[in-house]
Amino acid sequence: MKQIERYMPIAIDVVEDIILRNNNLIEPEWDNSITKFGAAIRQMGLFTAVAAFSSDSGIKSLLMKCVLRIIVTGDKEVCSKDDTLRKLVVDKPENLLLKKKVIDASVALKIALRLFIDNPKEEEEEDGQTD
Repeated sequence: MKQIERYMPIAIDVVEDIILRNNNLIEPEWDNSITKFGAAIRQMGLFTAVAAFSSDSGIKSLLMKCVLRIIVTGDKEVCSKDDTLRKLVVDKPENLLLKKKVIDASVALKIALRLFIDNPKEEEEEDGQTD
């Protein structure tokens, strides 16, 4: 849990910097993609899940960049634009510490995304309340 707590402020910055800079809002499919990524890691393994998500040119690929940036920033390293999560995983496909970092970064990103996703049900409930 400590690592997720350490990744949270970084994940919020990543959402603001990478996702919100390109789009003005967070689409609900981001939440879907991060959930599918977590399931893919557990079912297929880290290497296969990262390879599958990295080959996509849409949200999944951008998701991999976000996770990489969270890990690299958390480790106090510099992340260049050419770096990819796939490249990091290829070098250490069986590394359990790396797998834990990817999962923790994904959880932190999922929580950070939820801070920015507009939930129409919550807005309806707020509009329906009277003081």
